[in-house]
Amino acid sequence: MSPTEKRHFKLYNQIYKGKGKDFIKLFDFLNKMTVYDSKRVESFFTKEKITRRNIVISYLLDKTLETIDALSGDNLYGSEESVMLSIRKHMVYHRFELYDWAYKELQKAEEIALKHDLLGELLDIYKGMLRVIMAPNSNPEGIEEFSVLVKKRETVAEKWMLNEKIDVIWLKILRGNSEESIKEIRTALNECTDQYNKLAFTTKLNFNLCDFVLNIKQLKLKKANTAIEKNVHLLENNPMHIEFQWDAYLSAWYNLIRSSALIGRIEKGCDFFSQYQLLPKKHKEAFDKIPDFLLISHYYRECLLHTELVIAAEKYNEITAIDKKVQTLINKHPLTPTWVTITNDLLMRLAYGSILIKKYARAHHWINILEAEPNIKNARIYTDLELLKLILYHEEKTVTLLTSLTRSLNRKWNLEPPENLNAMLIIKLMKQLQAKRKQKPLVEIWENACQKALKMRGKYYFILDFSHWLRQKI
Repeated sequence: MSPTEKRHFKLYNQIYKGKGKDFIKLFDFLNKMTVYDSKRVESFFTKEKITRRNIVISYLLDKTLETIDALSGDNLYGSEESVMLSIRKHMVYHRFELYDWAYKELQKAEEIALKHDLLGELLDIYKGMLRVIMAPNSNPEGIEEFSVLVKKRETVAEKWMLNEKIDVIWLKILRGNSEESIKEIRTALNECTDQYNKLAFTTKLNFNLCDFVLNIKQLKLKKANTAIEKNVHLLENNPMHIEFQWDAYLSAWYNLIRSSALIGRIEKGCDFFSQYQLLPKKHKEAFDKIPDFLLISHYYRECLLHTELVIAAEKYNEITAIDKKVQTLINKHPLTPTWVTITNDLLMRLAYGSILIKKYARAHHWINILEAEPNIKNARIYTDLELLKLILYHEEKTVTLLTSLTRSLNRKWNLEPPENLNAMLIIKLMKQLQAKRKQKPLVEIWENACQKALKMRGKYYFILDFSHWLRQKI
């Protein structure tokens, strides 16, 4: 322990008196030792006439770990934290040659780790159990045979290797956008398909997520929808995992709703959204254990989904109510870089929705907030934000601003050709609008812009939301 941790230990445990202070006496004794000596510790218990030796040691260890955790700012929340605490306790018990206590802590950790498929932790647990077995004069109660533990560790190691393989695939998916790299990633993922049933629960979630994103990049949207629906079913059928996989659970629902709307299943998407809104009540026990600050992303995602579905279903009369709800949410949970991807998408859609219902002042309000974002020019939505401003100026008939922005973008992208070819398509599109050309060529240009945007980005971005609007306006 550091000097600060030792000072806090004494401060937090001043309330104990009489025999309750035996663990503090032991703490002071150990603190004075420069090198640990088990014989000197034994003499301490004899001299102080402490009969409940194991209880005093256990209590000291618990209080020591409480102090360290309190000062590190870590809340013991979740399965991983509980398992790691037991592993840490076992290590200290092992050092004091309290093998029965060490083994019991590992058994407790094993039960939690098995329940939640914590592969890395299980490897550490079985390693610790084998270490206890091989320790001199060690024969803990309920100990398993050496061969049984070795087999358990071997099985977990096999699952761990599969998990690592899926993790590598996920990292490649995040960085690979070329047709060649996507093809290689798909081959690697397909090789794991036959072993799907052998995968740990969390690895299955990661496998399906990889499949979802990869299908999005390959424009196989129906297959993407099916892949992410598997994760929803996995977690719904195994509710004991939701408490510790709540973010993956909500993200799976979120992606299921968005992908359902994307493939034209608007009514199904709305039905899924209704279920999504009820999840905190449906799994109240799990959600009550999640700190409020961690649920902020859920509140924003719910508003984002609602806005997207309202626009997709052309229920524009609901946009005003969502606008007010989001403003209240922002007042309560101000926008921060932590949720920037979600909140940027949400504000873009609110601005677009405001244009649809001709509330241009609100559209400007949300655009101004977006433009105040420090890194907005480097954000993936920046091109779409410029397009949104062009459409807003066009709707308001503020010709000066429209012309100025069009010229500015044209000059900027001529001097510095954008990697995103859609930027130039925007310029061509707005020139067509200003020139009041025929409808057919304009629609064709817009359709080409959407298709090229899909091929270039491989993701569903905000620009697709404008296709219906432009067909009506041109």
